[in-house]
Amino acid sequence: MVGAGRRRRGTPSLSRDPSASPGWFDAAPCGSTARAVHRRLRDELRRQLLACFDAVPKARRGSAVDVVADSVRSLSLERPFPPALYAGFWRLSSGIERQDARSVADALGIVFDATTRAVSSGLSVGSLAADPADEAVREYVLGPNGPTAHYGGRTSMRGVSNHSVERGRQGVFGALRVLRDVDDAMAEETEEYVRRVTLFDGDYVRGATSLRAFGAVYLRTEDYPDPERRTLYFLDHLVHETSHLHLHALMNLDPLVLNADTERYSAPIRPDPRPLFGIFHATFVLARMYRVLSRWAVDGGPPAVADAAEDALRRFRFGLRTLSEHGKLTDRGDQVVESLSRLVGEPYTA
Repeated sequence: MVGAGRRRRGTPSLSRDPSASPGWFDAAPCGSTARAVHRRLRDELRRQLLACFDAVPKARRGSAVDVVADSVRSLSLERPFPPALYAGFWRLSSGIERQDARSVADALGIVFDATTRAVSSGLSVGSLAADPADEAVREYVLGPNGPTAHYGGRTSMRGVSNHSVERGRQGVFGALRVLRDVDDAMAEETEEYVRRVTLFDGDYVRGATSLRAFGAVYLRTEDYPDPERRTLYFLDHLVHETSHLHLHALMNLDPLVLNADTERYSAPIRPDPRPLFGIFHATFVLARMYRVLSRWAVDGGPPAVADAAEDALRRFRFGLRTLSEHGKLTDRGDQVVESLSRLVGEPYTA
Protein backbone atom coordinates (compact mmCIF):
# COMPACT_ATOMS: atom_id res chain seq x y z
CA MET A 1 0.00 0.00 0.00
CA VAL A 2 1.16 3.52 -0.64
CA GLY A 3 0.05 6.87 0.67
CA ALA A 4 0.90 10.25 -0.77
CA GLY A 5 4.22 10.62 1.00
CA ARG A 6 4.92 13.56 3.28
CA ARG A 7 2.78 16.59 2.54
CA ARG A 8 4.29 18.65 -0.27
CA ARG A 9 3.43 21.69 -2.33
CA GLY A 10 -0.19 21.70 -3.41
CA THR A 11 -1.78 20.08 -0.38
CA PRO A 12 -3.85 21.91 2.24
CA SER A 13 -1.97 22.45 5.48
CA LEU A 14 -2.93 23.43 8.98
CA SER A 15 0.11 23.45 11.24
CA ARG A 16 -0.58 22.74 14.92
CA ASP A 17 -4.08 24.17 14.81
CA PRO A 18 -4.74 25.20 18.45
CA SER A 19 -8.50 24.94 17.95
CA ALA A 20 -8.35 21.22 17.09
CA SER A 21 -10.07 19.13 19.75
CA PRO A 22 -7.69 16.85 21.69
CA GLY A 23 -10.25 14.06 21.29
CA TRP A 24 -9.67 14.07 17.53
CA PHE A 25 -6.22 12.54 18.10
CA ASP A 26 -7.54 9.31 19.56
CA ALA A 27 -6.83 6.65 16.92
CA ALA A 28 -9.99 4.65 17.60
CA PRO A 29 -12.45 5.04 14.70
CA CYS A 30 -15.26 7.49 15.46
CA GLY A 31 -17.84 8.76 12.98
CA SER A 32 -18.30 12.17 14.64
CA THR A 33 -14.53 12.74 14.79
CA ALA A 34 -14.16 11.83 11.11
CA ARG A 35 -16.94 14.26 10.16
CA ALA A 36 -15.37 17.10 12.16
CA VAL A 37 -11.81 16.51 10.90
CA HIS A 38 -13.01 16.11 7.31
CA ARG A 39 -14.98 19.36 7.48
CA ARG A 40 -11.89 21.17 8.77
CA LEU A 41 -9.93 19.85 5.79
CA ARG A 42 -12.60 21.12 3.37
CA ASP A 43 -12.56 24.53 5.03
CA GLU A 44 -8.78 24.71 4.67
CA LEU A 45 -8.87 23.59 1.04
CA ARG A 46 -11.38 26.31 0.18
CA ARG A 47 -9.28 28.92 2.00
CA GLN A 48 -6.09 27.90 0.22
CA LEU A 49 -7.78 27.80 -3.18
CA LEU A 50 -8.92 31.39 -2.68
CA ALA A 51 -5.37 32.31 -1.60
CA CYS A 52 -4.10 30.79 -4.89
CA PHE A 53 -6.48 33.02 -6.88
CA ASP A 54 -5.24 36.07 -4.97
CA ALA A 55 -1.67 35.09 -5.88
CA VAL A 56 -2.37 35.43 -9.61
CA PRO A 57 -1.21 38.94 -10.65
CA LYS A 58 -4.22 41.18 -11.34
CA ALA A 59 -2.84 42.15 -14.75
CA ARG A 60 -2.89 38.47 -15.81
CA ARG A 61 -6.01 37.26 -14.04
CA GLY A 62 -8.78 37.83 -16.56
CA SER A 63 -12.42 37.16 -15.80
CA ALA A 64 -11.96 33.36 -15.65
CA VAL A 65 -10.15 33.55 -12.32
CA ASP A 66 -12.93 35.61 -10.77
CA VAL A 67 -15.58 33.22 -12.09
CA VAL A 68 -13.77 30.21 -10.61
CA ALA A 69 -13.16 32.07 -7.33
CA ASP A 70 -16.87 32.84 -7.00
CA SER A 71 -17.63 29.17 -7.65
CA VAL A 72 -15.22 28.11 -4.89
CA ARG A 73 -16.70 30.65 -2.44
CA SER A 74 -20.13 29.15 -3.03
CA LEU A 75 -19.00 25.63 -2.02
CA SER A 76 -20.87 24.21 0.96
CA LEU A 77 -18.66 22.83 3.69
CA GLU A 78 -21.44 20.50 4.78
CA ARG A 79 -20.85 18.00 1.97
CA PRO A 80 -17.69 16.17 0.84
CA PHE A 81 -15.76 17.70 -2.05
CA PRO A 82 -15.07 15.59 -5.16
CA PRO A 83 -11.52 14.20 -5.36
CA ALA A 84 -11.00 16.21 -8.58
CA LEU A 85 -11.14 19.44 -6.55
CA TYR A 86 -8.07 18.37 -4.58
CA ALA A 87 -6.38 17.41 -7.85
CA GLY A 88 -7.19 20.85 -9.28
CA PHE A 89 -5.70 22.55 -6.23
CA TRP A 90 -2.54 20.44 -6.55
CA ARG A 91 -2.14 21.43 -10.20
CA LEU A 92 -3.05 25.08 -9.59
CA SER A 93 -0.65 25.69 -6.71
CA SER A 94 2.24 23.92 -8.43
CA GLY A 95 1.52 25.78 -11.69
CA ILE A 96 1.58 29.13 -9.89
CA GLU A 97 4.86 28.23 -8.19
CA ARG A 98 6.43 27.28 -11.54
CA GLN A 99 4.83 30.28 -13.26
CA ASP A 100 3.39 27.86 -15.81
CA ALA A 101 0.46 29.70 -17.42
CA ARG A 102 -0.83 26.63 -19.26
CA SER A 103 -0.87 24.52 -16.10
CA VAL A 104 -2.70 27.29 -14.25
CA ALA A 105 -5.30 27.57 -17.01
CA ASP A 106 -5.83 23.78 -17.03
CA ALA A 107 -6.13 23.77 -13.25
CA LEU A 108 -8.73 26.53 -13.29
CA GLY A 109 -10.84 24.40 -15.60
CA ILE A 110 -10.47 21.36 -13.31
CA VAL A 111 -11.42 23.38 -10.24
CA PHE A 112 -14.43 24.97 -11.93
CA ASP A 113 -15.69 21.61 -13.22
CA ALA A 114 -15.24 20.09 -9.76
CA THR A 115 -17.18 22.88 -8.04
CA THR A 116 -20.11 22.49 -10.43
CA ARG A 117 -20.18 18.69 -10.42
CA ALA A 118 -22.81 16.94 -8.32
CA VAL A 119 -21.21 14.80 -5.62
CA SER A 120 -22.82 11.41 -5.15
CA SER A 121 -24.35 10.80 -1.74
CA GLY A 122 -22.78 7.35 -1.47
CA LEU A 123 -19.70 5.42 -2.46
CA SER A 124 -19.20 4.48 -6.11
CA VAL A 125 -16.93 1.90 -7.76
CA GLY A 126 -15.36 2.33 -11.20
CA SER A 127 -12.29 1.89 -13.36
CA LEU A 128 -9.18 4.05 -13.52
CA ALA A 129 -9.75 6.57 -16.31
CA ALA A 130 -8.64 10.00 -17.51
CA ASP A 131 -10.28 11.82 -14.58
CA PRO A 132 -8.04 14.59 -13.11
CA ALA A 133 -7.96 12.81 -9.75
CA ASP A 134 -6.86 9.56 -11.40
CA GLU A 135 -4.15 11.39 -13.32
CA ALA A 136 -2.88 13.05 -10.14
CA VAL A 137 -2.57 9.74 -8.30
CA ARG A 138 -1.05 7.93 -11.28
CA GLU A 139 1.50 10.77 -11.57
CA TYR A 140 2.47 10.24 -7.92
CA VAL A 141 2.61 6.44 -8.03
CA LEU A 142 4.65 6.36 -11.24
CA GLY A 143 6.79 9.39 -10.34
CA PRO A 144 10.15 9.67 -8.56
CA ASN A 145 8.55 10.16 -5.11
CA GLY A 146 6.28 7.14 -5.44
CA PRO A 147 6.96 3.40 -5.18
CA THR A 148 8.22 3.27 -8.77
CA ALA A 149 11.70 4.21 -7.53
CA HIS A 150 11.82 1.17 -5.25
CA TYR A 151 10.51 -1.22 -7.90
CA GLY A 152 12.94 -0.06 -10.56
CA GLY A 153 10.32 1.77 -12.63
CA ARG A 154 8.34 -1.43 -13.20
CA THR A 155 5.08 -0.29 -11.59
CA SER A 156 2.06 0.44 -13.77
CA MET A 157 -1.59 1.46 -13.42
CA ARG A 158 -4.18 0.63 -16.08
CA GLY A 159 -7.95 0.73 -16.35
CA VAL A 160 -9.98 -2.48 -16.04
CA SER A 161 -12.89 -4.11 -17.89
CA ASN A 162 -16.56 -3.72 -17.03
CA HIS A 163 -16.52 -7.33 -15.82
CA SER A 164 -13.70 -6.54 -13.39
CA VAL A 165 -15.56 -3.45 -12.17
CA GLU A 166 -18.67 -5.53 -11.46
CA ARG A 167 -16.67 -8.18 -9.59
CA GLY A 168 -14.90 -5.42 -7.69
CA ARG A 169 -18.22 -3.73 -6.85
CA GLN A 170 -19.48 -7.00 -5.36
CA GLY A 171 -16.31 -7.28 -3.29
CA VAL A 172 -16.42 -3.67 -2.07
CA PHE A 173 -20.06 -3.72 -1.00
CA GLY A 174 -19.67 -7.18 0.51
CA ALA A 175 -16.78 -5.82 2.58
CA LEU A 176 -18.85 -2.82 3.68
CA ARG A 177 -21.64 -5.12 4.88
CA VAL A 178 -19.16 -7.06 7.01
CA LEU A 179 -17.63 -3.82 8.29
CA ARG A 180 -21.02 -2.52 9.44
CA ASP A 181 -21.60 -5.79 11.29
CA VAL A 182 -18.26 -5.97 13.11
CA ASP A 183 -17.17 -2.31 13.51
CA ASP A 184 -19.87 0.28 12.97
CA ALA A 185 -17.54 3.16 13.90
CA MET A 186 -15.03 2.16 11.22
CA ALA A 187 -17.89 1.79 8.74
CA GLU A 188 -19.05 5.34 9.55
CA GLU A 189 -15.54 6.65 8.99
CA THR A 190 -15.27 4.84 5.65
CA GLU A 191 -18.60 6.23 4.49
CA GLU A 192 -17.52 9.72 5.54
CA TYR A 193 -14.20 9.78 3.71
CA VAL A 194 -14.48 7.50 0.69
CA ARG A 195 -16.36 8.95 -2.27
CA ARG A 196 -15.26 6.30 -4.71
CA VAL A 197 -13.17 3.18 -5.09
CA THR A 198 -11.19 3.25 -8.33
CA LEU A 199 -10.03 -0.13 -9.60
CA PHE A 200 -6.89 -0.63 -11.66
CA ASP A 201 -4.72 -3.36 -13.08
CA GLY A 202 -0.96 -3.17 -12.67
CA ASP A 203 2.18 -4.48 -11.03
CA TYR A 204 3.48 -4.37 -7.44
CA VAL A 205 1.24 -1.61 -6.08
CA ARG A 206 -2.03 -2.90 -4.63
CA GLY A 207 -3.57 0.27 -3.32
CA ALA A 208 -3.10 4.00 -2.92
CA THR A 209 -4.62 7.12 -1.42
CA SER A 210 -3.39 10.68 -1.70
CA LEU A 211 -4.16 14.21 -0.59
CA ARG A 212 -3.90 15.01 -4.30
CA ALA A 213 -7.18 13.14 -4.79
CA PHE A 214 -8.64 13.06 -1.31
CA GLY A 215 -11.75 10.90 -1.05
CA ALA A 216 -10.70 8.39 -3.71
CA VAL A 217 -9.29 4.96 -2.88
CA TYR A 218 -7.31 3.13 -5.57
CA LEU A 219 -7.25 -0.66 -5.45
CA ARG A 220 -5.75 -3.21 -7.79
CA THR A 221 -8.23 -5.81 -8.99
CA GLU A 222 -7.83 -9.34 -7.67
CA ASP A 223 -10.19 -11.84 -9.28
CA TYR A 224 -10.75 -14.22 -6.37
CA PRO A 225 -13.37 -16.84 -7.33
CA ASP A 226 -14.11 -17.48 -3.64
CA PRO A 227 -16.54 -14.74 -2.43
CA GLU A 228 -15.20 -14.88 1.16
CA ARG A 229 -11.60 -14.43 -0.04
CA ARG A 230 -12.73 -11.52 -2.22
CA THR A 231 -14.55 -9.93 0.72
CA LEU A 232 -11.47 -10.28 2.93
CA TYR A 233 -9.28 -8.66 0.28
CA PHE A 234 -11.51 -5.62 -0.07
CA LEU A 235 -12.23 -5.31 3.66
CA ASP A 236 -8.52 -5.38 4.47
CA HIS A 237 -7.71 -2.72 1.89
CA LEU A 238 -10.72 -0.48 2.54
CA VAL A 239 -9.86 -0.24 6.24
CA HIS A 240 -6.21 0.32 5.33
CA GLU A 241 -6.83 3.11 2.83
CA THR A 242 -9.61 4.80 4.82
CA SER A 243 -7.22 4.96 7.76
CA HIS A 244 -4.62 6.63 5.54
CA LEU A 245 -7.22 9.25 4.57
CA HIS A 246 -8.11 9.94 8.20
CA LEU A 247 -4.45 10.26 9.18
CA HIS A 248 -3.75 12.56 6.22
CA ALA A 249 -6.56 14.81 7.49
CA LEU A 250 -5.22 14.72 11.06
CA MET A 251 -1.71 15.60 9.86
CA ASN A 252 -3.11 18.78 8.39
CA LEU A 253 -4.05 19.78 11.94
CA ASP A 254 -0.71 18.79 13.45
CA PRO A 255 2.42 17.31 11.81
CA LEU A 256 2.55 14.52 14.46
CA VAL A 257 6.01 13.38 13.20
CA LEU A 258 9.07 15.64 13.37
CA ASN A 259 11.74 13.26 12.05
CA ALA A 260 13.52 14.40 8.89
CA ASP A 261 12.68 12.64 5.61
CA THR A 262 16.33 11.62 5.36
CA GLU A 263 16.03 9.34 8.42
CA ARG A 264 15.20 5.84 7.16
CA TYR A 265 14.28 2.73 9.14
CA SER A 266 12.97 -0.78 8.50
CA ALA A 267 9.24 -0.63 7.85
CA PRO A 268 6.38 -2.93 8.90
CA ILE A 269 4.81 -3.14 5.42
CA ARG A 270 7.13 -1.94 2.66
CA PRO A 271 10.38 -3.90 2.14
CA ASP A 272 12.46 -0.74 1.61
CA PRO A 273 13.67 1.49 4.48
CA ARG A 274 11.10 4.24 5.06
CA PRO A 275 11.03 7.68 6.72
CA LEU A 276 9.28 7.81 10.11
CA PHE A 277 6.36 9.60 8.44
CA GLY A 278 5.65 6.46 6.42
CA ILE A 279 6.23 4.14 9.38
CA PHE A 280 3.80 6.21 11.47
CA HIS A 281 1.19 5.84 8.71
CA ALA A 282 1.79 2.09 8.44
CA THR A 283 1.56 1.53 12.19
CA PHE A 284 -1.65 3.56 12.37
CA VAL A 285 -3.41 1.57 9.66
CA LEU A 286 -2.17 -1.79 10.97
CA ALA A 287 -3.71 -1.22 14.40
CA ARG A 288 -7.08 -0.48 12.84
CA MET A 289 -6.80 -3.44 10.47
CA TYR A 290 -6.11 -5.68 13.47
CA ARG A 291 -9.15 -4.28 15.30
CA VAL A 292 -11.51 -4.99 12.39
CA LEU A 293 -10.06 -8.36 11.36
CA SER A 294 -9.87 -9.73 14.91
CA ARG A 295 -13.51 -8.78 15.45
CA TRP A 296 -14.54 -10.53 12.26
CA ALA A 297 -12.54 -13.60 13.24
CA VAL A 298 -14.42 -13.81 16.55
CA ASP A 299 -17.72 -13.10 14.76
CA GLY A 300 -17.48 -16.15 12.51
CA GLY A 301 -15.26 -14.97 9.66
CA PRO A 302 -13.49 -17.55 7.47
CA PRO A 303 -10.23 -19.10 8.79
CA ALA A 304 -8.04 -16.80 6.69
CA VAL A 305 -9.31 -13.79 8.68
CA ALA A 306 -7.62 -14.91 11.91
CA ASP A 307 -4.33 -15.34 10.03
CA ALA A 308 -4.67 -11.86 8.50
CA ALA A 309 -5.40 -10.38 11.93
CA GLU A 310 -2.33 -12.05 13.41
CA ASP A 311 -0.17 -10.76 10.55
CA ALA A 312 -1.47 -7.21 11.10
CA LEU A 313 -0.68 -7.48 14.83
CA ARG A 314 2.84 -8.76 14.16
CA ARG A 315 3.53 -5.92 11.76
CA PHE A 316 1.98 -3.39 14.14
CA ARG A 317 4.34 -4.48 16.90
CA PHE A 318 7.28 -3.99 14.54
CA GLY A 319 6.11 -0.46 13.68
CA LEU A 320 5.40 0.42 17.31
CA ARG A 321 8.89 -0.67 18.33
CA THR A 322 10.41 1.54 15.61
CA LEU A 323 8.32 4.53 16.69
CA SER A 324 9.28 3.95 20.35
CA GLU A 325 12.99 3.78 19.54
CA HIS A 326 13.33 6.45 16.85
CA GLY A 327 10.19 8.58 16.70
CA LYS A 328 10.43 12.34 17.29
CA LEU A 329 6.77 13.10 17.76
CA THR A 330 4.72 16.11 18.74
CA ASP A 331 2.59 15.85 21.88
CA ARG A 332 -0.37 14.99 19.68
CA GLY A 333 1.73 12.44 17.83
CA ASP A 334 2.45 10.71 21.14
CA GLN A 335 -1.26 10.88 21.92
CA VAL A 336 -2.09 9.11 18.66
CA VAL A 337 0.46 6.34 19.26
CA GLU A 338 -0.63 5.86 22.88
CA SER A 339 -4.21 5.43 21.67
CA LEU A 340 -3.03 2.91 19.05
CA SER A 341 -1.41 0.92 21.84
CA ARG A 342 -4.66 0.91 23.79
CA LEU A 343 -6.50 -0.16 20.66
CA VAL A 344 -4.51 -3.40 20.42
CA GLY A 345 -3.45 -3.80 24.07
CA GLU A 346 0.27 -3.23 23.50
CA PRO A 347 2.47 -1.06 25.77
CA TYR A 348 4.11 2.06 24.32
CA THR A 349 6.98 4.08 25.79
CA ALA A 350 7.30 7.61 24.39
